[in-house]
Amino acid sequence: MSSNCFGDHLTRAGLDLPTRELLTFAMLVALGGCEPQAKGHVAANLNVGNDRARLLAVLTQLIAFIGYPRTLNGLRVLDEVTL
Repeated sequence: MSSNCFGDHLTRAGLDLPTRELLTFAMLVALGGCEPQAKGHVAANLNVGNDRARLLAVLTQLIAFIGYPRTLNGLRVLDEVTL
């Protein structure tokens, strides 16, 4: 798993790291039930330069696609890590 996730996917070109982290966060929130992993990616987003406001903007865009319950779970995760 480690070589697959970090050796193959992380080293791919095409997306910069901040964009990749935003997408990972959005996908984990959309999946639902991945709150521990989403927390880790909130922290990773902050480490690569995406701030709380940007993550909140992503969650706002997701409302129409994933519904309020999953969006609210994402907001709770964001609050737990950033507040």
